[in-house]
Amino acid sequence: MSHPRPPSLQLLSLNVNGLRERQKRAALFAVLQAGPWHVIALQETHHATQAEAAQWCREGAGPTAPWNGPSFWAAGTSASRAWPCCLRLVPFCHRSPLMLQTPVADLLLLKAT
Repeated sequence: MSHPRPPSLQLLSLNVNGLRERQKRAALFAVLQAGPWHVIALQETHHATQAEAAQWCREGAGPTAPWNGPSFWAAGTSASRAWPCCLRLVPFCHRSPLMLQTPVADLLLLKAT
C-alpha cells in the first residue's frame, strides 16, 4: 500500500551582491516568482531602509508583477548586512510568519506540519 507523499518545503538561499540596479531586481524577481521556492533568503541586497525594500517589492518583476507574498527585510548598507526573506504562502504553514529582531540576530519563525 502506498502512502501519499507529504508536502515538501523548497528553500533558496542566494547572495545577490546588491540589488540597487532596477533591471537586475526585475530579472531576479521574475526568476523567483517563476521558481518552485516557498522560502527565499537573499543576502547582500544593499538596501538601506524598509521603505526602499517595500518599493522594490512593489516593483517586483515589472509593473504588472509585484512581489505578492509576505517578505521581511533587515536593512543595512552597501558596507554592512542587509537581507530579506521572501515567502510564498504554503499550504502546510498554519500561522503567519513571525519576525523577531534581537541584539544578536534576526529570526524568522515559521510553524509548519
